Amino acid sequence: MNLSEFLPEIFLEVNGCPEAVALNALRHTLREFCDLSKAWQADIDSVSVISGQPSYDIDVPPDAELMILLSATYNSRPMTIYTPEEMDRILTTWRTDTGTGVSYLIQDWNMLYVSPVPTADDSNPIYLRAAFKPTMVATTCGDILENWREGISGGALARLKQIPGKAWTDRDGALYYRSLFDDAANMACVRTLTGFSKRSLRVTPRRYI
Repeated sequence: MNLSEFLPEIFLEVNGCPEAVALNALRHTLREFCDLSKAWQADIDSVSVISGQPSYDIDVPPDAELMILLSATYNSRPMTIYTPEEMDRILTTWRTDTGTGVSYLIQDWNMLYVSPVPTADDSNPIYLRAAFKPTMVATTCGDILENWREGISGGALARLKQIPGKAWTDRDGALYYRSLFDDAANMACVRTLTGFSKRSLRVTPRRYI
């Protein structure tokens, strides 16, 4: 989805706002929305393990910034993804251990590490799913965010209407549009947690005998 598609709705409420200012507010809003909801999710290119190579770049979509790896599958089984700090508590030799097969996956920003360090090429790729947010120079974002267009536009308007000394400054309007954004982010978070299905988050009490 092109970010310019949000602008007509925004400009209706902030007449005279420069496009660069509106886009800056929109990018900040989209990043906050994705931080709160993790709504922009996608499978990314699989990683093929190569002999002697412990680290691999994590490919991300254009205009996207990786937030977090949500899941990983290797050799038809799900794997836990650790941070370097977590791995140091589990196995201090993970950086230098060698062998075949992948026992541990470690994410450090846009890098994926495998342990042990492979001693042979592996025909089993690692499949990854991740959550993203737009970069601060993005011109596009994930199409899924179209579902929350009104709330995202509201968030951008809230930011713009809080700018002091402008023709469009409107503190009451900012509060109103912020509430639209908060509602949309909360709904998107629920949808994400329920797998974009109609499942309820309610837990059914278990009966103990």
